[in-house]
Amino acid sequence: MAKTHSKSITAMAIAVVLVTAIIVYTFVCLFTGNITPLSRVTAMLTPVWFVAELTLLCTLL
Repeated sequence: MAKTHSKSITAMAIAVVLVTAIIVYTFVCLFTGNITPLSRVTAMLTPVWFVAELTLLCTLL
């Protein structure tokens, strides 16, 4: 049982890093003016990314 729990924590930590990278990418693109179609989509989904980030961090802590 401990190995399964450890794997799920590792997977959640990877997800936190991934979501954080998406948020950082979005804000860097918006602040530098380098607005691509991908940054437009991630900017529209910013509230979703923030909720996912907070949920994952609360679960890990």
